[in-house]
Amino acid sequence: MDVYSFKDIIGAFEHPLVGPFALAGEIGEGSIMISNATERTAHATAADGNVLVSYIAGRSGSCTVEAQQTSDIHSFSVGLV
Repeated sequence: MDVYSFKDIIGAFEHPLVGPFALAGEIGEGSIMISNATERTAHATAADGNVLVSYIAGRSGSCTVEAQQTSDIHSFSVGLV
């Protein structure tokens, strides 16, 4: 697991109804975790013992942001609900 300073994280969220939110040195985020919902590779062992790696297409996933209630990103996320 890589650890970064939250003051050094730059990014953005956008929602079609609420609009954009820029993340640039915000204070109040506890953690940001991005995960794929689709397993990206499948491995099979061939008859000769070599491992065959197959790519699986998929772009779905999730982003979990843990934030304090006093942070700007929490105010943005409340507008999404």
